[in-house]
Amino acid sequence: MHPDNAFPPYRAGQLIWAENLLGGLMFGVGMTFASGCGNKCLVRIGGGNLKSIMVMLIIAVIACYMINPFPGSDQTLFTLLFYNWIRPLAVNLCASQDLGAMVSSESPNSARLFIGGLISLLLLGYALKSAEFRGSFDRRLLTFGVMAFPGVIAGSLLWSLLSRSFRFEWFISFSDFAMHLVGAVLMGFGGVLAMGCTIGQGITGVSTLAVGSFITFIAIVLGSTLTMKVQYYKLVYE
Repeated sequence: MHPDNAFPPYRAGQLIWAENLLGGLMFGVGMTFASGCGNKCLVRIGGGNLKSIMVMLIIAVIACYMINPFPGSDQTLFTLLFYNWIRPLAVNLCASQDLGAMVSSESPNSARLFIGGLISLLLLGYALKSAEFRGSFDRRLLTFGVMAFPGVIAGSLLWSLLSRSFRFEWFISFSDFAMHLVGAVLMGFGGVLAMGCTIGQGITGVSTLAVGSFITFIAIVLGSTLTMKVQYYKLVYE
């Protein structure tokens, strides 16, 4: 599939920067509260984590009604809570919002190759500077990919059984339950607002060089980082 025809439309001419920013921040905070993003929840379910089942169900229900009308209505959660005040903030960039088209409208493909190659080299150089990363090439680590919903759970279950790490986990306190509940709600809203998550936008979207994807990815990292710092501060000083 051509990147311009991708769903979600990462390269759409309308830059919904406010939705990317707010959604990314919400998702970053939410995945920290809920002990991981959606894909991590699937992995944890396979390992016996019952908390992640609740998280995934809440994410699914909210995401469903963010894009689909309520029964017997033409309203969605998005139109009720966000559309009227956040969509007018969108910026029309005409044909496409990706960096290649914005830098060179006459030769966008060449610009895309150059920018994509430059970003790849910078990331590779940054990674190779890490001694820990260089020393990890001989390790056999599970990597993530685009897998079917039951496939992730089944793979995690198989591994947890083979490694004898499978164990049922539940909430240890009400505050633990509340934290995961809030995290799930934030991820449900944030993932749809930002048109993706750590994988959907952070990897797939960014690979198209879409400006909105970069905004989302930075917002996710920022939201998660700030939340972890607050949690660490409370752990140490409280």
